[in-house]
Amino acid sequence: MVVALIVLFVVAITLLIKKLLSISNKKNSNQLDIGKRLSRVEDELNSMNKGK
Repeated sequence: MVVALIVLFVVAITLLIKKLLSISNKKNSNQLDIGKRLSRVEDELNSMNKGK
């Protein structure tokens, strides 16, 4: 009985850690996307300024 509870506890903790890791990975990829968009906008602004 005690062993079963310990196993359940360990499984629950590992699932939580996996969820937290996947959430942080999503945040990192979103930041990368935002960075790419910002660099594109900067490139467009630079080309507009050169066109003047």
